Parts: sequence; structure tokens; C-alpha cells
Amino acid sequence: MLGVSNINSYQVTDILRLAHFGDLPHNDTYIIRAHTSGYISTPSNASEDSHVHLFCLDVKGYEILTAYPLQLLTHSTTNEVMTVGVLGHLDKMSGAAAVPSSSIQLSGNELLLEISLKAFGQLGIYVFGPNTGLKVEQFKMCDIPLAGNWVSFEEEKNLVMLDMDGAWKGMKHASKVSEITVSMIISCG
Repeated sequence: MLGVSNINSYQVTDILRLAHFGDLPHNDTYIIRAHTSGYISTPSNASEDSHVHLFCLDVKGYEILTAYPLQLLTHSTTNEVMTVGVLGHLDKMSGAAAVPSSSIQLSGNELLLEISLKAFGQLGIYVFGPNTGLKVEQFKMCDIPLAGNWVSFEEEKNLVMLDMDGAWKGMKHASKVSEITVSMIISCG
């Protein structure tokens, strides 16, 4: 995670590489997300030093940039690769810190996700693959099945978003918990 700010009296444009994030494993694939603008980069790895990201900051502007590791999942019969990453809370500056653990698996045409979170917010999941037409088949929070109307898709950013606050308020038997578990099955294609 990087925090950058512009203390100049003019707009600043700079180039960012994954290498700026420090000790990232060179063979792993990442995306960079900017908190204030919502920008999401294309996937790359730290060994691709030529892969750069241009960003601009207005006068007194700031940005929180986070490099998210991605999992590359290969379909067992088609050998097509799907790229998936849990981004944490999109509406919080340090939203990635809310995710102590996650499990992502591809079973046939279904993406199985199990995510543990320490707070409520708008959960973001990056999903990119050859199949379009993502559809949430099943969604549970704290093992309680919920309707899919709390989930939305932003196709141009390859982003699945879950309104955890709204879902929690809609649960009839919601009680205080120290960790929230979200389970999803997403049909791919």
C-alpha cells in the first residue's frame, strides 16, 4: 500500500511501477487499485518492469494505492485462465486490511469464494476471464443465505461488488459478530 500526496501549487503527473510497492514476489500477478479515483490497472507482475501506470494528482490531492495479489485459476476442461482477487472494502482507505483470509476455487464453470472480514463495507472482488456473463448463484453471510440483490457488477473494471451493510441490515437474525464470513458461488458463462 502506498500513500501519495501533492503538496505543490500545480498538478503533478507521475509514473508508478509495481516495484515501487517494495518486496512483492516477482512471479506473482497483481493489480493496482487507486482508492479515491477507483482506477484498477491491468494485471501485471513485478518482473515486468516495463509495465507502468500513469497517475495525476491535483493541487492538495492525494491517492491511496494498493497492489492486490491475484490468483490465476485454470479451467479443468477448457484450459482457459480466470484471474481473481479479493480487494477488501472499496469504500475504506485501507480496505484490504479488513480481509484476514480468503479462499478462491474454480470448479467447472463456478467460482467458489469464502472470505473472512473484520468489518462491514462494500466488498470488492476482481474477476477477469474469457467467459462473460457472471451471475451470483448463491450468496451467504455468516452462513445465512441471502438474496443476490446486494451484489452488483461493474464490467468495465471486472469488479463484483457486495453491499455488506445493506445485506446485514436485511438479515432478520443479525447479531454482533467479531468476524464476518461471506460465501459466494459465481457462475462464469
